[in-house]
Amino acid sequence: MVIKIVMAVLLAAATTLASDDECLRCHGESADAAATRAPRITHDELDKSVHGELDCKDCHNVNSKLNHAGNREVMCGRCHAEAAEGYARSPHVEGRAVSIEDIPTCVTCHGGHNILAVDNPESPTNHKNSVGICIKCHEDEDVKAKFDILP
Repeated sequence: MVIKIVMAVLLAAATTLASDDECLRCHGESADAAATRAPRITHDELDKSVHGELDCKDCHNVNSKLNHAGNREVMCGRCHAEAAEGYARSPHVEGRAVSIEDIPTCVTCHGGHNILAVDNPESPTNHKNSVGICIKCHEDEDVKAKFDILP
């Protein structure tokens, strides 16, 4: 019940956020966007993504009228609540006390605006590719040095 209430509040708040056109003014492919230091989002990567039909505000909780530089918060749990709950109970979260920067997030493994379906052979989370994601951190000597519990 609490989750439903929180989701309703978040979705209601999202309706007051920016439109995609407002977001793409700084993050798109236009000359105006090129003048900003904002991360670029291309229509090509969005069109290929499993989330290509979504609006920016479906995943991002930012106000385009305010400076939101450095805000990397993505609301994957809005639609993927079960996966978010599983992640919150995972060993990956234990490392927060050591180094928040090194903790993998949804984006670390699944990608950002270019997320492909898990059954797509090109997806990093496809079964044939997923080991590569894991060893990226689990075999990184700098990361292993920070986390004595890292298998």
